[in-house]
Amino acid sequence: MPAVNKAFACLVFRFTVSAVSDPDKPWDFFPFDNSRFSGASLSADDLAQWPNQVEQALDWIARCQAHIASMGSQKPKGWEGIQKKVLNVVEGRESWEWLVSHTFGAPNGLYDKLKDLMRDHRCDGYSAYQRAREDQMSRQRDKFREWQVTDITKLDNYWPSAQEGLTRALCGDGLGSGSPPVSWFPTVRALVARIFEPTARSLSKRVQGLKTLEEGLEVALKAATEDPTKESLRKVTVSYAKLLTKQRGLGITGQAEEIGPWRTKVDNLMKSLGRETQGGQTVRRKGAHPKARLVSEADLDAAWVGYQEVLWVPSISPRDAEQHNDPVDGDELMDAPAIALNNAFPRDMGVEKWKKLSAEDIEKALGVPDSGLPGSALGPDGKPALKFSWSQWVAILEMADRSFTRDGQVGTPALLADEVGFGKTGQVIGFLQLLWHLKVMQDSNPAWPNTDGSEVAMKWPPLFGQFILYLPQWLTHSLLPTYPVRNA
Repeated sequence: MPAVNKAFACLVFRFTVSAVSDPDKPWDFFPFDNSRFSGASLSADDLAQWPNQVEQALDWIARCQAHIASMGSQKPKGWEGIQKKVLNVVEGRESWEWLVSHTFGAPNGLYDKLKDLMRDHRCDGYSAYQRAREDQMSRQRDKFREWQVTDITKLDNYWPSAQEGLTRALCGDGLGSGSPPVSWFPTVRALVARIFEPTARSLSKRVQGLKTLEEGLEVALKAATEDPTKESLRKVTVSYAKLLTKQRGLGITGQAEEIGPWRTKVDNLMKSLGRETQGGQTVRRKGAHPKARLVSEADLDAAWVGYQEVLWVPSISPRDAEQHNDPVDGDELMDAPAIALNNAFPRDMGVEKWKKLSAEDIEKALGVPDSGLPGSALGPDGKPALKFSWSQWVAILEMADRSFTRDGQVGTPALLADEVGFGKTGQVIGFLQLLWHLKVMQDSNPAWPNTDGSEVAMKWPPLFGQFILYLPQWLTHSLLPTYPVRNA
């Protein structure tokens, strides 16, 4: 099926299928005659514009139909021609685009419903990647490389197995036969395609970006296999941690992660040296590796613990990742409603002034040592086990900047918002770590004012009951007993 403009996807049935409709009911065509199709609520501003926009949109559809009739024998027979020679030509489509974006694109509107259904029926971009990955793993075996996974963007590889179930879930089955009319499929596919395409394209590019990480891990594994030492095993763990973080952001979690060739190779290396997991417990035994005896028990334990800590880091779900990572469609309307945005909240909370600073620039400017901010959980190399992303550093910096004012000025403290699962808890922890860091710097510099000393530099304030599940990821374990876990 040719590419479909997002606003026109719901018109595929209207202009390509011969069906009886009531001339006195302008919305009497699929999918608008289906009671299960939409159901989104409108904001007060949208309701005020609704009557005029609907009238103009229906007038545009009528003029499109008249334009087709006027073309006589030259009228296009397929969807591609109708879109190119009619819908994109007849003036006035802006009202139709407004209707689509403010209903289907509204919070909990059709597009959100479709995303859920696509995940359930394994035809969203993340499922496409996993299915393409599994197929190539079965065919390429030891030669499989993550960055070489192809066919992620081919919706027709995944749509046939999903079309009936997804269409029935979205629109019912029409006659109660258990199967929806096949004439509905092209319209639903067009709607699905416009959600699938940007996600799949983004995933395909991100997968290709794994090449350097995979090559680095391959080199580290080869070196550790030939000469297993504390340092070579640490490099394997560090390399795998970098790759695993990217994989999990691509939706490779759970069983998909465990059956991956890189996970298998690292597991096999550890097993050959005398460490493995059985039934959730660490099993120590004599290693079969010819050089296993050259690795001390202490060094092997350190390597094993480091590897397990990498695996224990909670992964982000693809559902949380999708909106954050994926680009906006090229024909997405710029005046479409902001998803789940409270219009009463001020929109001047940007961070334009920090855009020229990299994460490294920020750390240097703040005087953050190699060991990170105070209390950071450290890896085997003595550096923070987790690093703040650039967006987290910007949020932390902006919150700190807004927390301090000159005498007489009114402060504007704010928590920078981000999608679910993308580090707001980490931002809060990092912000408090930064305050701790600044206080330590102040107390160590007698030239600064108010340097009488403070217990803030010695321990955290008791505010973290709600963050107790996240703290072990960021902070050294020796700090954790100082936090209350109830009634914080």
